[in-house]
Amino acid sequence: MEPNDSALSEAIDLGALSAADTRFADAFELGRQRAESDIQARINDLGEKNGPWSYNAALGEAASDPFDRALLSVMGILAASKEQNAYYIADADSEGNPLRGDTAYTITGKDLPARWWSITAYDPLFLIANEQNKYSINRSTLELDKDGRWQAFLTAEPREDEQWIHSGGGETELSLALRLY
Repeated sequence: MEPNDSALSEAIDLGALSAADTRFADAFELGRQRAESDIQARINDLGEKNGPWSYNAALGEAASDPFDRALLSVMGILAASKEQNAYYIADADSEGNPLRGDTAYTITGKDLPARWWSITAYDPLFLIANEQNKYSINRSTLELDKDGRWQAFLTAEPREDEQWIHSGGGETELSLALRLY
């Protein structure tokens, strides 16, 4: 049977659920919510901390557990071994306050020791929809000052330059993923 075969859609009619089927659907939804909660807990407590950034050395390793693999899948990270890349997550600012879509942030740093790197904002699990299609910054979009430092902004208000990430606005809690390759 081919994936888009009409016989498959006729054989499995999701529109007509019996009472027993709705209990199954309710249980499935409860399981989905629990898994999402567990994955979010992993994001909030990755392990090693460096300021607001968390790091888990097991991400991308063969020994990583199913929740670590689910975390990578949800965040769209195609993990390789820690010798090839590193992933850091921040869900709070430098003072420990949760990142929020209705707050403007300044992100500063220096060029990182990697072939390529990026910082992407999530709400906290998915890319933040926005008209500008502005989801991340990376080494190629940032201008370095004379000391080799850069400055970028996480804000709901669009900026003229490329040195910003859209926060989505509203009271949504956010997370940032820093990927180094």
